[in-house]
Amino acid sequence: MQAYRIRAYRRQLVEVIITALDDEYAFDAAIDLSPHDWDVIETLEVEEPDSITLADSCHEDDANWHLEN
Repeated sequence: MQAYRIRAYRRQLVEVIITALDDEYAFDAAIDLSPHDWDVIETLEVEEPDSITLADSCHEDDANWHLEN
């Protein structure tokens, strides 16, 4: 058997609480936040892959590649 790297997009509904003067300022402040500051409310299913490639554990595409070299 071979290892495959599958990449796909999925949509998430997220929320964050912001204190601001109005909704425009609130949104501007929210989009500047780190993605880790947002709470995930709902995640939709992955419908189609973006790419499917053979996974090579010694390749720059591997998330752990920099740890090995």
